Amino acid sequence: MAAKKFGKPAARSNLSPLAQAFVESNAAASKHPQFQPGSHVCTFIGIQTPPPPAGNDPWAICEFMLENGETRVSLHCLNHRSLTASLPRLKSLCMAVIGAPSLAEYQAFDPEGVFFSAMTGFENDMSEQAAAYADPENPTFVRVVAVAGKEDGNGGHYMNYSYEGVEAEGE
Repeated sequence: MAAKKFGKPAARSNLSPLAQAFVESNAAASKHPQFQPGSHVCTFIGIQTPPPPAGNDPWAICEFMLENGETRVSLHCLNHRSLTASLPRLKSLCMAVIGAPSLAEYQAFDPEGVFFSAMTGFENDMSEQAAAYADPENPTFVRVVAVAGKEDGNGGHYMNYSYEGVEAEGE
């Protein structure tokens, strides 16, 4: 069968209810590369919380760079059912990034979640400080521990993540 040529997009006056979600969705092959199970020391790049496409749950996408230059992400679902697991994990990431040795010290540093909000892209009084932890010129190293969780229904597993701060790469 001969390949069809792409022409100009057709002008449409009526779209299906899923059209906007379709436009915003990624192709099936363009998923974020996640960590394999194990312990990985890497450079912290940042946290994104993009608006979800219609019909999908919101996610926090935590980005890291491996020493070979490849990027990996840890994903944390932010729907109401997942918050009890995701928020403590995100708090442990923030603790690792700033080097807080205990929850009490982190809570004293960020009692209202202002730093966390800045880390996820909200502009506030701690935005500059949060950006400094994601500065490639002065990298912040984090140990990401990835553990395979329950099956995801697609032949793989959901990943569970924990984080530890490290002083220098490889520690």
